Amino acid sequence: MKYFSYDPSDVDGLELHHTADEAKLRAQSCIPEMLDCDGRWEERVNLVCWGEIREIAIKTDVINVDDRGFGEDGVEYGTDIDYMCKYKLNLPQE
Repeated sequence: MKYFSYDPSDVDGLELHHTADEAKLRAQSCIPEMLDCDGRWEERVNLVCWGEIREIAIKTDVINVDDRGFGEDGVEYGTDIDYMCKYKLNLPQE
């Protein structure tokens, strides 16, 4: 996914899209919904947007943890997790 749209009136306002057209269409469709029944615009209407994702946080250095709580590196992490990792900005995964 290389594009996004944002609707500030939606709890999960950020959506990812495969094409610019999809992102723009979703953002444009959010605008009319921000007009209330009295004909007033929500103050957040100017936050509706869409764009191209340059980089996104991705997992790196993943260490799988087994049922006994031990990682592939031999370190004991505990039984309440499945893996350890770091994150860094990188190009979006397709």
